[in-house]
Amino acid sequence: MYQASPVAQVFGSSGYLVAVIASLSFAMQPRAKFLKSLILNILVTCVAVAFTIFGLWCSRQAQLNTQSPGSTALYNSSAAAVSAIFLFFSVFAVNSLRAVFTSLVTADEQRYPSLMLSVVMYSILSNVSFTSGYLLPEALPVYYLPKELLIEYLLAFGLAFGVNLLVLPVTSRQIFLVWLAFPPSDLGVLFFLFVGDIRPTQSSFDIYRPTIRSSL
Repeated sequence: MYQASPVAQVFGSSGYLVAVIASLSFAMQPRAKFLKSLILNILVTCVAVAFTIFGLWCSRQAQLNTQSPGSTALYNSSAAAVSAIFLFFSVFAVNSLRAVFTSLVTADEQRYPSLMLSVVMYSILSNVSFTSGYLLPEALPVYYLPKELLIEYLLAFGLAFGVNLLVLPVTSRQIFLVWLAFPPSDLGVLFFLFVGDIRPTQSSFDIYRPTIRSSL
């Protein structure tokens, strides 16, 4: 695909992000789990683009208010400082929200891979935007770079969506039927995995354990 001139002209040197984000989408997941992760990734990407545009606008204002009239220098220390502050706050905030949300939802401190991948995608977009966006000339609008990154992200999601539905169409029912074909020696492993899934409700069974023992 990248051998075509129109594609190379659109994405340029940042086209590697399409392959990175498509790989992080994990198209080999079951269909339902993949669609859930895809919707979450798209929502997180849109939030990242909106926050990035706001941060780059603040960086552009800092550059306009500190540089001398008629200056053509691309680098401005005030714009770089504002971008660094927004980058630090953005990455810190999204990781903190992920940790708080996970601790509120799960009682045994389990981590959801879909949340982790969404945070990684958010961090990649923020890093690329805030480390390069303040170097853009004033002739370009502040949303130029986030817009290009959004197009690359959506293309990566589209490629992963097509692979999941057309190339690797796997459902949760098919995986369960494969598990049923395991020999009896492997069923014990599945049993312990099932017990691990219901571990948060184990305390409710402990309440009735003395009654069960007395009845026996």
